[in-house]
Amino acid sequence: MLERALKLRSQIRIYVDSLRPAESSLELSKSEWIMLENIHDILQPFKEVTIRLQGQAKNGLHGALWEVLPAVQLLIKHLETSKTKYTRYRGLLGSLNNALKKLHEYYGLLTTSPVFYVAMSLNPAIKFTLFNREWAQDSTLQEDWVKIKNDIRESWLTRYKSIADERLDSEDVQESEGLDIVDKFIAREKEPFAIDSSVDDEYGFYCNSHTLSRTPANIVQYWSAQAVECPSLSQMALDLTSIPAMSAECERVFSGILIFVDCQSALTTLRNPRQASGQDIVRRIIEARRYCREGDLPLGPRT
Repeated sequence: MLERALKLRSQIRIYVDSLRPAESSLELSKSEWIMLENIHDILQPFKEVTIRLQGQAKNGLHGALWEVLPAVQLLIKHLETSKTKYTRYRGLLGSLNNALKKLHEYYGLLTTSPVFYVAMSLNPAIKFTLFNREWAQDSTLQEDWVKIKNDIRESWLTRYKSIADERLDSEDVQESEGLDIVDKFIAREKEPFAIDSSVDDEYGFYCNSHTLSRTPANIVQYWSAQAVECPSLSQMALDLTSIPAMSAECERVFSGILIFVDCQSALTTLRNPRQASGQDIVRRIIEARRYCREGDLPLGPRT
């Protein structure tokens, strides 16, 4: 709405002028329009990140778990930069401080689970590079950095290493075309960092192999191709890639619960859920989604 208001600024002014003098208080001053522009610029990265993370992650991108930490890091840096840029706007500065405090709180919650670190480290274009600047090079965070590496390796040893014990010695990557806001942040922030590993296994070899210049266009396909030579690590990566970053897709499915082939039956199911099994409800949802995607939604009951 804010973006559209800025695009239609001239039309809005004409409309407000037509209401004068009765509604002259509706007119925005020049400084208020500038404030709206500033707010729009501050919120724009949040919009782009949200759109990226609410995808279906069919190729291991746009909605995958590994994208969460880089996205939050990006937003934190964006707000820190905005604080410097808008220091003379007291109202904005207070809001930026509150938003930054909340983002740090969420980031702290993310770091309590190793699954986010493990997922990100299994992107061959990232591995541990995004930890370098904030973690490995900060003496106050050295203990946390060591714990992160240990947690990641522990996940590998306890859950996946037993599948097989072979080495990864090749990479076949189809590079993506174009970079969006998250990809640009990753490319800008990562730095080479040597990972010590004396263990001769898939994970150790992966850590010490070179980091790809860009995220593969299809991470699922990339790790599937590695299954012959590194079955354990490949299985670990595919398992984590299957975890969505957000619940947006699940919510989209259930929000369409009323759009069924037999609408009356759907309403009956909703009003009397005990009369329908869980499998029946799920089947109807999936069926409705399929018809919606194909653009062939029957209007009457099935025959």
